[in-house]
Amino acid sequence: MARNYLFSEDTSKEVQEWLGITKADILLYAAAALVFAAWVIQIKIVQWGLTLAVVALCFYSTKLGMKRSQRVSKFTNVVKVIAYPVFSLILVGIAIFASVK
Repeated sequence: MARNYLFSEDTSKEVQEWLGITKADILLYAAAALVFAAWVIQIKIVQWGLTLAVVALCFYSTKLGMKRSQRVSKFTNVVKVIAYPVFSLILVGIAIFASVK
């Protein structure tokens, strides 16, 4: 494994959090793609299936993303605790709206 001489491992984790390239962020991006698919597809049963998948992805993403880490700053931990549930609720709300419209 290559050694990172530019950043320490803790700094690298902080940068990953702020760039949005952690596992929890990727799950939210997948949920957002499913929300878009639910918005575009006009078949109700498919929309509701996609909405259930969005709920599952958002739940798991929030569970992963809200974990406090000693490798990042206190400010980053506070932002994580606020941001993941808020964005998950927004995505779930849009998915439900797309399914009921």
